[in-house]
Amino acid sequence: MDSTQKTRYLIGGLGAAVLILLIYAVTMDRGKVTPPPPGQAQATAPAAEPPTQTQEGSFDLFIETDASVVGGSKGHDARLRCSREVTAEWSIVGGELEGNAKGEWVTWTAGKAREAVLTCAARDAEGNSARAVVRIPVTAPGQIARFEADPPVISLGSTSRLQWQASGAKRVVLDPGGREFKSDEAPSFEVKPTETTRYTLSLTDASGAVTTREATVKVVPLPQISSFRADPVSGDRREFRVTAVFSGGKAELKQGDAVLATAESGPIGLTLSDPAPGMELQLRVTSEAGAYITSRLIFPGRP
Repeated sequence: MDSTQKTRYLIGGLGAAVLILLIYAVTMDRGKVTPPPPGQAQATAPAAEPPTQTQEGSFDLFIETDASVVGGSKGHDARLRCSREVTAEWSIVGGELEGNAKGEWVTWTAGKAREAVLTCAARDAEGNSARAVVRIPVTAPGQIARFEADPPVISLGSTSRLQWQASGAKRVVLDPGGREFKSDEAPSFEVKPTETTRYTLSLTDASGAVTTREATVKVVPLPQISSFRADPVSGDRREFRVTAVFSGGKAELKQGDAVLATAESGPIGLTLSDPAPGMELQLRVTSEAGAYITSRLIFPGRP
C-alpha cells in the first residue's frame, strides 16, 4: 500500500469516528433537561384546579377554600394564591363576606342557594390585573321533618316504633341509649320501654350543626276489673245496687247496645229496680293504649 492509499484510509477512519461521536451526542442530549437561563425560574406543571374554578387576566392566581359547604354555615376561609405581590378585592354571590373584603384572605358565610360564587380581583405593582372565580356547591342544612312514635301510647310489655324523616344527615343518634344510625339506614327503630319515656333524635350535618327533635312513648298499665256485682238494696229483692271496681282505663257499663253508665276511674255504679230475670249487664274497661277487658253480670230468676 503506497502513501496515497494510507492517507485515504486514515481520512476515512477519522470521518467515521466523528460521525459516531455526533450520533452519540445527539442521542444523549435527548434525555437531558435544559436548565433555565440565569435569573429565570424553571417552569413546573401547575397544580390541578377544581373543575368549578376559572381565572382570567395577565397572570395566574388561585383561590383556596372549601370544596362544598352547608347552607347558612359560617366561618369559611378563602385564601388567594399568587406568584407575585398583588392587591386583592373579594366579592361573593350566594353568600356574605365576614369583615374586610380586601386582602389575601377573607371569611365568608354560605347562603341558601345551591351554590356560592366567590370572586377575587387582583392587581400587581405594574398595573396588570387578573381575576379568579370559584363556584362552591351548597348543600341544604340538616333537618328533621318528622319524628314520632307509632303508637304514642302502649300497654306495659308492648312495643312502639319510632319513625323519622330527615335530610342532610351525616350522623343520627337516638337517646336514651346513644344508638347511632347511618344516614342511609331505614329511619325507624322499635322500642319497648317499661315506663313513659321521652326520646331525642339528634342529627348532625356536614357543617357540624346539630338539630334535635323529641317524641314521647307513654306506657300505661293493663286494664283490670277487681269486682263486678249486684247487691239488693236494704234487703229488697226488687232493687239492686250494681257496682264495679276497676283500674287502668275508662269503664263503660251497658245493657245490650245501651250505655247505662261510664267512669274514668273506679268505682262505677248504678241502681236498678225490678230487673228482669236473666237480664245481662256488660262491663268493659279500655285503657288509653286501646287494650280492654270485659266482664258480665246476669241477674238470676226470682225464686
